[in-house]
Amino acid sequence: MLPNPPTEIIEDVKKIIMAFIWDGKQPRIKKEVLYNGYENGGLKLPHVDTTLKANKITWVKRIMLADDNCMWKVLVQNTFKIDTRILFEMNATFADLENLLKARVNSFWRDVLKAWCDYNHKNPVDKYSIQQQVIWYNSFIRVNGKPCFYKKWLEKGVCRIKDLMKNGDSFLSYVEFKNKYDISCDYLSYYGLIQAVPKPWKTILRGQNLLKNKENKLVTICDTKKATKATYTDLIEEVCEFPHNPVNKWEEELDDYFPIAKWQSLFQNIYITAKSAKLRYFQFQILHRTLVTNRKLKLWNIKDSDRCSFCELETETISHLLYDCLHIKIFWYRVKKWISEKIGNQLNPNISKTDFLLGFSGDNRLLDLICLVAKQYIYSCRCLGNFPNLAQYINKLRDIKHSELYFARYGEKYDQLERFWDWLN
Repeated sequence: MLPNPPTEIIEDVKKIIMAFIWDGKQPRIKKEVLYNGYENGGLKLPHVDTTLKANKITWVKRIMLADDNCMWKVLVQNTFKIDTRILFEMNATFADLENLLKARVNSFWRDVLKAWCDYNHKNPVDKYSIQQQVIWYNSFIRVNGKPCFYKKWLEKGVCRIKDLMKNGDSFLSYVEFKNKYDISCDYLSYYGLIQAVPKPWKTILRGQNLLKNKENKLVTICDTKKATKATYTDLIEEVCEFPHNPVNKWEEELDDYFPIAKWQSLFQNIYITAKSAKLRYFQFQILHRTLVTNRKLKLWNIKDSDRCSFCELETETISHLLYDCLHIKIFWYRVKKWISEKIGNQLNPNISKTDFLLGFSGDNRLLDLICLVAKQYIYSCRCLGNFPNLAQYINKLRDIKHSELYFARYGEKYDQLERFWDWLN
């Protein structure tokens, strides 16, 4: 049970991670993109702040599910000035709940409460959620500019918005409230509290049918087996960003539009098509448009010319280098002819430019792998100053076949992989 490290250390860890990812060079992809899962163009890069927060939030589940007589839970309860069963249901900011921590409290529990407040504090938007809102210390319900707490009212059973209502859509009158709960209070205190309930909430309470929308987060956390992972997944969505910039540029260049689901399939297929980390990273670079070409090198003042390394006629962009160049078209024609002799009509001779560059979104691992190896081989020839030829490409495919079979030799899918490569002798 360690508190969060100082901010300086967290920032240093972030810098170390980014330096490792980019080998100390300037990042080419926003870190908010890298935090994404594979299907959204990311690398599942760990977000330090979110990881710490998710670990702290998991302690709320432990507190709620522990036996009330458990010694450690008793010690935790003594840390707060209010019952934890109510505390963790309050929809409040940490600033509003901080005074519920006793003096000289362990900073670990301060971090737990802060993480939970950041995660749980949300404005409800449906009737059921509003009715279930705990009134006390609620940051949305403020009397004289501060959250309120009437201890005697809580002891009489007044805890949630629904406890102030009749028939689910209107509030109790002052007399009805006093008679129902046997509470001695003045007129202004009761109607002051009713007036403090936000007007949008009152509109929803009067207008919507009562539909149970989503479980509150406390119930969800307590019912989830892998609470830390589920919480991290939920929290990281607020940090992540889809790679719209390269996606939009590809759509503009290819004069085509794809729905997000299509792009998600293309990003996910990187890890289905290739087993090699180098091949995966190469296609990752293509989709994110970070592959270095002469056009970029000229923009960076590293090269004097942006002409294609093969034809020396056109500007060397990713699509020209890997598909449009005349030398590459000749090479790709020979590749398709050779593969057609090997596997017959399984290879579609009319592979589009889009499919060749971005990959296949369906179940076409063979085609996808053939194209991916070809693209990487073309790029390696460009870097070495050679022209691509069929014999070297075939050897490249055989090397990949042997490595995949070698690493799968003790696995359950060896026979399946052997059949996949059976066409390449």
